Amino acid sequence: MFEKNIPTPERLRITLCLSLVGGFLETYTYRLHGGVFANAQTGNLVLLALSLVQGSNKALSYLIPIIAFVLGVFASEKICERLGNSSRFHWLSALVMLEAAVLAVVPFFPASTPDGVVIVLVSFVSSLQFNGFQRTHGMACSTVVCTANLRSACKHLYHALTKRDFETALSSAKYLFIIGFFVLGACISFWAIELWGKSSIWLCSVMLVIVHFILVITERSK
Repeated sequence: MFEKNIPTPERLRITLCLSLVGGFLETYTYRLHGGVFANAQTGNLVLLALSLVQGSNKALSYLIPIIAFVLGVFASEKICERLGNSSRFHWLSALVMLEAAVLAVVPFFPASTPDGVVIVLVSFVSSLQFNGFQRTHGMACSTVVCTANLRSACKHLYHALTKRDFETALSSAKYLFIIGFFVLGACISFWAIELWGKSSIWLCSVMLVIVHFILVITERSK
């Protein structure tokens, strides 16, 4: 797709790479760390509410990843404030490198490390990515969860079919591509875990470093 006039962070190649990471992380925490999907916090908020109502001592275990998610938003906003106006270094490049660094340390944790530690780190990373990359080709999207993308894909597909509108059909296709790469990331995670276990998360760090170089090279070539 022709992307010359599209802002670098909104280019589809960036979104697809990040969607691979998002899908990978969901499978990673689900298979290796207690059957938890750590990217989004809806489930944690519901479980937190239930724990509080029932007087359960598990409330803190649900609150901690929520706090990590909040800190991720704060950290991404701080990076934007510090580097957002820099002509030498795009703030989103720093963001993905921070993500890569955080994920790179996960395999070094001993086997006795509680699952919650990794879940908190993944929640933090997902929050950085969720807050930093919110659009592709001018369309709102997410690279860490799929619900909103699926809704948008269906909405555009409906209008494409009923109005025979090529532009909305193209928008629907873009959303479906993003969802497809998220699912592909989940599949890759499954196979990678079979081969390399907890060290498979380094593939996410590699992908994020690739995104960093795409951002930097593209910005410098303008």
